[in-house]
Amino acid sequence: MLLRSAALAVSATLVLTPLVAGAPAQAADRLPECSGVSATQPSGSTLLDVPAHGPLEQIGVPQAQQWLRARGTQPGAKVTVAVVDSGVGAGVTRAAGSAEGTPEYFHGSAVAGIIAGIAPSARILDLRVYSPEDSPGGPQVSAAGVRSAFDGLVAHPEWDVSIVNASLEIGDDPKVAADIATLRERGVVVVASTGNRVQQASGVPSAYVGGEDFATRYFPAGYDGVVGVSAVAPPGGDTAAAVLANSATDISAPTAGLRTLSLLGSPCLLSDVATSWATAEVSGVLALLRSAYPHASAAELVARLEDTASGRTDVRTDFAGAGIVQAYQALTRPLTLMPSGRQSTDAVAAPDDRASVPPARPDVLAGTRHLSVWWGLLGGGALLLALVLRPVLSRRGRMPPRRP
Repeated sequence: MLLRSAALAVSATLVLTPLVAGAPAQAADRLPECSGVSATQPSGSTLLDVPAHGPLEQIGVPQAQQWLRARGTQPGAKVTVAVVDSGVGAGVTRAAGSAEGTPEYFHGSAVAGIIAGIAPSARILDLRVYSPEDSPGGPQVSAAGVRSAFDGLVAHPEWDVSIVNASLEIGDDPKVAADIATLRERGVVVVASTGNRVQQASGVPSAYVGGEDFATRYFPAGYDGVVGVSAVAPPGGDTAAAVLANSATDISAPTAGLRTLSLLGSPCLLSDVATSWATAEVSGVLALLRSAYPHASAAELVARLEDTASGRTDVRTDFAGAGIVQAYQALTRPLTLMPSGRQSTDAVAAPDDRASVPPARPDVLAGTRHLSVWWGLLGGGALLLALVLRPVLSRRGRMPPRRP
């Protein structure tokens, strides 16, 4: 077991390092690409000269962490996140039941590092589902391994998992679908990636076909109740060139420039736009929500996530869902929710700053005022008539009398 202090140090590295617009790359930004750091070559050889874009700053993670700590809650406290992936290396707080030994492939460590950077007090349950590094074709997701991982989650409720992160894809598997349904009934939120454009995976071609919807071919994101996550490109970038069009997408996150953990627990950089990393970001934000609202239902947490995103829940897109996740807003925006996660009909509307007409009050003098108006009109009419007739009457008074 690794100490929580290691995760806190990761949080400071990932989130709190300031970036100055227009400044040259700082030493903290000159990190090796995560894919270039291995257990046998810890130093890495590729350093990036481009400063990080600060995706976690974009989605409000520092503010969300500060808000929680100000209320006496450590971000991610008492929350366990299962990472169904290639294996989690050093640098995070591991949960009981995690796989032992140093993994061979960086992917799972990068995912776990993102979650730890957002929710440093969360525990990470390492469930490894990749084939070995030296297998034909290199490390790949094993459908049998994924099935075994979800079977284990169902069979071991004592692991007390709140969130399952599946930054991967398998073909349609009825057993996995049934396990996910069981986990949902227990209040567990399953988060999965909706797919990158260039993908060698079961049922998904490497060549992207414009306009095609992968919702019925990309799982587990395509299963009911799973939070499907896509990635968005930096300003000026082309999101559609990086990710698949998938109507199962519920929410999205920026990824290019994320700092995370290598296999050895050292900081490294993710420079690509990838749904795997975005999925980890959303799982981290859900861990913040669970630590803030321990008694909320899973549906309520997901509703907070989606209703506070940058877009609209009623106008979703296949590339971004309801929009980009907003951690601070998800934590703090007042929402009146039912257990189903939907906003109740008696929800209090947000205050309107525009001036409004006060409600009318009963007019107890309306009758008197009505009579006064008529008497005024009659009196004014009589006065006007007198003024008009006065010259005529005056002339008649001065006329000489007629002779007989």
